[in-house]
Amino acid sequence: MRKLEEKLWYGVFVHNSYNVIAQELESCENNYRRFAAVYIMEKNLEREDLLELIKDGVGSKYLVMIIDISNEYIEVFNNSWDSDLYERDIKIVFSRPIENELSLYESCEEMNVDPGEFVTPWKCDYIFD
Repeated sequence: MRKLEEKLWYGVFVHNSYNVIAQELESCENNYRRFAAVYIMEKNLEREDLLELIKDGVGSKYLVMIIDISNEYIEVFNNSWDSDLYERDIKIVFSRPIENELSLYESCEEMNVDPGEFVTPWKCDYIFD
C-alpha cells in the first residue's frame, strides 16, 4: 500500500498545517460524490460550521471519514455563500477517530482507499474544509 505523499505527510503528522486532506472516490450513486477525508482535529475544534460533521473525532488527533455529498448540495455550496450546513444532503459512510499514522493506514486498508491519492481539499473539490 502506498503512503501519503511526502508534502502531505509533513503537513499532517509534523507541522499540522492542514485542516483536512481528502480524495474523491467512485460513488455508488449518480446523484452523489463520494470523498475520503482525514481531519486534523486540533485545527477544526473551533469550527462551529463543521462540528456536527466531525463530532466523532472530538477527543482524538484525527478523524478518518468517507462521506457522500449530493451533487445538488455541492452546486448550492459553490454558487452561494449562504448554504446552510445543517440542511446539507450528505451521508456519512465511515467515520473513525484515530491517533497516529499507522491507524490511518489501517483505516485506509479497511476502507479500500489508497492513501497515496490524498490531496489538499481544493485539488479534489472537497467542500467541507
